[in-house]
Amino acid sequence: SELLYCLLCANPLPVKVEVQELFYQSHMASNNNDSQNQQSTYLGKAMEVCNGGDTKNQWDKLSNDMVETLLGLLPTEDIFWCQMVSKTWYTILHSTSFHSTSNQLFERCPWFLLANAKDSYVYNMEIGDLNPIKLKLPKERCVVPIAGSGGLVCFVSKIDKSSYMCNPYTGMIRTLPCFDSTVIDSTKGVAMHYSSSGLHYKVFVLYGNMQVKVISSLEKEKAWFELPAAREYANLGN
Repeated sequence: SELLYCLLCANPLPVKVEVQELFYQSHMASNNNDSQNQQSTYLGKAMEVCNGGDTKNQWDKLSNDMVETLLGLLPTEDIFWCQMVSKTWYTILHSTSFHSTSNQLFERCPWFLLANAKDSYVYNMEIGDLNPIKLKLPKERCVVPIAGSGGLVCFVSKIDKSSYMCNPYTGMIRTLPCFDSTVIDSTKGVAMHYSSSGLHYKVFVLYGNMQVKVISSLEKEKAWFELPAAREYANLGN
């Protein structure tokens, strides 16, 4: 990452190669679902190499504000890996001030999920790269994406109409109630809203004669309910 290159700017090429290899091993450990301790071990070794073999972390000499500024210059993907370096970095990266600082220092771009029943890829606009991603969705049900918001994606099965909420980056999957067959047959559109402040989502389905059904993560009973306002609007006959 750019952060490691900053640390290595005064070091010879062999050191750079060693650090790149350690960073790659950490990345592979994550892909293999290894423990965070195993992933952090590789990153810790990389930092030790950067420090010329000194086991004392040179970053400890910097204030939290300075570390926050340096980390804020990194692309989103690198920030994700950096949160596993230490508890201090994890705390900094999850602070409210870091969110504001990083958005000012680095232009955060949207990521695009390209998915079908068999394969899924993520296009990261920040680094202009396309990477395969494994979604823990039931392949035999021919699951396809129908809506997304705030990094979450809603999927539905073409076979049994079951639906799922997924965070492709963390691997989180939540099973939602199945769509009613009458709704599916007359669906005109699907929309989704995610609130980053409240960490909750809603999915809206427009169907029939301007009717809307919605499901909300805030409701204790996860069920689709009809939006009354839409039904009243439909009575206008226009």
